[in-house]
Amino acid sequence: DVSDEDDDISDEDDDDISDGADDEDKENAADSMEKIRQYQLNRLKYYYAVVDCDSLETASKLYDECDGMEMELSQSRLDLRFVPDEMTFDDAIKERAMDRDMAGGY
Repeated sequence: DVSDEDDDISDEDDDDISDGADDEDKENAADSMEKIRQYQLNRLKYYYAVVDCDSLETASKLYDECDGMEMELSQSRLDLRFVPDEMTFDDAIKERAMDRDMAGGY
């Protein structure tokens, strides 16, 4: 019967269309998540901190322990560098932590 064959073809076409829509939704969601992740990673690139150590030994220990360490599961790694005493920065200090600020614990 021709009409039964038409119904079978029509059902198959509907499945193909809905599968395509689901795939497109999944692809759009994946694209959106990738864009958000990339945005968050790019934001992390703009932050830096300067640590004034009490000794060369302290600075060396910090460098040995922290250089290359991943920052909070962000896939961004700490990139530690030596900063000469005479170096100046154009940006104003936004936050400052002193020994007394850390006395209560982290």
